[in-house]
Amino acid sequence: MNILLPFDGKPHSQRAVDLAIKYFHLSKCTVTLLHVVDSPSSELVMSDKTGRIEETYPQTAAEESQVLLEFLAKKFEEAGAKVEIRIEHGKAGSQIKALAENTHVPVIITTPGPHSAKQLMLDSTVTNQLLQVEQEVLLILAREVKSNQLSDESKPTCAFLLDGSDESMKCITMLAPLIAGKMQILCVASRLGWTHSANSNIFQVSNPAIDQTPAKQPEELLKEAVETLKSLSIEWDELIVEESFEDSLTALEEHRSLGFLVSTRSREDVLHRPLRGAPCERLFTTATCNSALYCAAVN
Repeated sequence: MNILLPFDGKPHSQRAVDLAIKYFHLSKCTVTLLHVVDSPSSELVMSDKTGRIEETYPQTAAEESQVLLEFLAKKFEEAGAKVEIRIEHGKAGSQIKALAENTHVPVIITTPGPHSAKQLMLDSTVTNQLLQVEQEVLLILAREVKSNQLSDESKPTCAFLLDGSDESMKCITMLAPLIAGKMQILCVASRLGWTHSANSNIFQVSNPAIDQTPAKQPEELLKEAVETLKSLSIEWDELIVEESFEDSLTALEEHRSLGFLVSTRSREDVLHRPLRGAPCERLFTTATCNSALYCAAVN
């Protein structure tokens, strides 16, 4: 399994490192640590006394990044992973997207940065750049979560939201072996799917192609998921909620140590995507815990 982990050296990016090392089985993984050197900030340019900062900054920043990435590489190697280091120059979002598409890496772990949920949905962040990747990929957002969500006393729960798509089963096959034994697997099926309550102002979606209830009954979805997990020799819990996925999240967070929320995006979700994004994309970007989105290939 190849994992791409962009690291910008800021405190929030450490969360992606911590998540991968603590909760992923890395012995069969190759982790690519990527740092993208952008142009110097306006503050650096203004404070420069040499007049050569725009000339010297790229090399200096790359050398400092190399040292930092080599330090992180040792941590991943101690966890059993093989490590590659990449340093690129340009804009982070476009460079990460380009590398992901050129190498067809199956898993990308990043952090949303110091943005509010509203900002993350509206501005041109790295996360939104990655949502435009057209290949099959598992995107993971490592967040600063509540202390009760990742308790040391019990395993955190990884909730897979089963929406009836083929991608749901593919996601379980890809992610569950990576976290088995370190997180409790919970398969969640809803009788209402992504549809939202009349009081909700988050998922305002009207396109029937992506807002319909699951074609299969929750019992059928859980049966398929259980068969997949059995074939992988992975233990699980299962849950059927009467509410929509959106309306059931608060209850899940309150009653379980929810450390990971996993949803899937089908090709139809992209082709029929509303201006504000598909429901699975908005859930991925606005969740309060770590979240993952398994994206089907668009073409």
